[in-house]
Order: sequence, then C-alpha cells, then structure tokens
Amino acid sequence: MKVLRYLTSVCIALVLAGCQSSNVESTSTQNYLSELDKVAPNHAFMTKWIAQARQEKCAAPYTIEALKQLSESDPMVVIGASFRESIPRSEFPTYLTAMKQSFDCDSEQWIKRFKQYLGACCKKLDRG
Repeated sequence: MKVLRYLTSVCIALVLAGCQSSNVESTSTQNYLSELDKVAPNHAFMTKWIAQARQEKCAAPYTIEALKQLSESDPMVVIGASFRESIPRSEFPTYLTAMKQSFDCDSEQWIKRFKQYLGACCKKLDRG
C-alpha cells in the first residue's frame, strides 16, 4: 500500500511539473539576458522578444541554448536591435508592430515579409 501511495505521489508530481507554464524564465535564461543587457541592451531586448514570440507561435524552446543561438545567429535579432539603436525611442513601437505583423517562424521569410510590410507602410505614407 505504501508503494502505491508513493507511486501515486510521484505520478502526480510529474504531471504537475509537466503542466507548469513553459514561458517562465529560468534563472539561467534571466542571467544570460542580464549579462547580455550589460554589453548590448538592444540586442538583449530583441533576443528576449524574439525568443518569446517563437516560443508562443512556433513552439520553440525558451532555454539558454535557444537564447544563445538566437543572439549569435538570428538575423532578425540584429535587424531589430539596429532599429532600436538607431531610431528615436518614440518611433520604435511602429517598427516592433511591423515585426509582429510580419512574423514568421523562418527568419528568411520573416525578413522578406518585414520588408514588404515596411514598403507597404511607406507607400501609404507617401500617398497621404
């Protein structure tokens, strides 16, 4: 009987552990982003933003390994960080909206869609 209770407790614990929210940052991801923020705050912001978007829309993992890969090799992190660095803070939300609207799990497709979205926005402004 004790073994059955023990196994039941273990099973319940495993089920509950599997139900925990997957978007909760672990200490290691928080530490990584904190260290990155010290040297490249715009890059850290975009790494976190894109990692969260990919977790939500692409079922990508939100782990230290995923953050490092994004930070080191994803062109949209570089593009977003460049915009955040070079344009006035008050205008950045417009570009972030464009990134949200053009989002694609594939970075190369995302870049194409982002360019198209910005091009369409600029044409509307030129006509106005």
